[in-house]
Amino acid sequence: MRVEVMSPRNRGKTVSVTPWAELQKLPSQQLNCCGFTNYTDFVGSQFEEQSGGNLPPSCCQLNSAPCSPEEAQRSAVEGCFQQLLETLKHNANIVGGIAAGIGALEVAAMIVSMYLYCHLNNS
Repeated sequence: MRVEVMSPRNRGKTVSVTPWAELQKLPSQQLNCCGFTNYTDFVGSQFEEQSGGNLPPSCCQLNSAPCSPEEAQRSAVEGCFQQLLETLKHNANIVGGIAAGIGALEVAAMIVSMYLYCHLNNS
């Protein structure tokens, strides 16, 4: 699937973009990592084909474009899996607390509705 978008960098020209290729770049741009395990995840991918054999800039140590597979190998930027795992571990208490709060609210709502149901015929 390809989407036509207006690109401000290209002075208003319409550019064809694959949403999946753009989505793949987001975690690596925010976490300064490359691929799931490392740069080899992009070798032979649709992203590499569309970018003319180049990898995302985050795969190279200087975040410079274009980033060739050879330069990415020399840079040895780690993959995103470990960083995502650490981020989830760091925020697990917050997510767990929110889930427990919602669960307690649901149980309280069930208790109130059962109380009202049981006392429906008494009125």
